[in-house]
Amino acid sequence: MFEKVNDPCEPGKDGCGGSKETKVVSESTTTTTTGQELQDLKKARDEGAINEQEYEAAKKKILKEE
Repeated sequence: MFEKVNDPCEPGKDGCGGSKETKVVSESTTTTTTGQELQDLKKARDEGAINEQEYEAAKKKILKEE
């Protein structure tokens, strides 16, 4: 996940932080299907994380976005 890159700053130089490497973090995007969103929503309701009204409102919103 991390790659080393050259740091143009010299150690102890003002404003450079003195680090010899910079960490680069890659970002990923996760795409969920409508079906997966509905399954996750049902699971949340079944486990008591949300109530029936919250479930119905969220379900409506998911189906409206199609």
